[in-house]
Amino acid sequence: MENKNRFLEQKKAIEEQKAEQLKYARKKTANKLCTISAILHVIGILSFAAALYLSVNHKEFYEMLKFPIALVPYGTYIGSWVLMIIARARFRESRFAKILMFVYIGLVALLIISIIAFFGYIWYSCNQCGTGYFPG
Repeated sequence: MENKNRFLEQKKAIEEQKAEQLKYARKKTANKLCTISAILHVIGILSFAAALYLSVNHKEFYEMLKFPIALVPYGTYIGSWVLMIIARARFRESRFAKILMFVYIGLVALLIISIIAFFGYIWYSCNQCGTGYFPG
């Protein structure tokens, strides 16, 4: 009887250890996905800013749009969202994935508010010219 109890305790300890190892492995995988997603997001934003800068300052930049390199900002941005969604769906317990999701949603909300403010500024500026209407 004593051997049976000891065997059950050892089996339970081994199962708990395996569960901890699996939990650690899942957390590590989720963190890798989220880190790659964050890096892709930053690369997407920086490459879009660089493309915007080059398009304003160099007239021949528009010739580059014929090449697939012009898709880098959009591809990395979409890839970052896809990886974040995968991490969020497969590893629900990951706090990093949840925080990353809220950061991405906040950035999109900030972008939408900025676009609305920009068009509001243009509308206000056009009405100050004396024409009284928004051209369009």
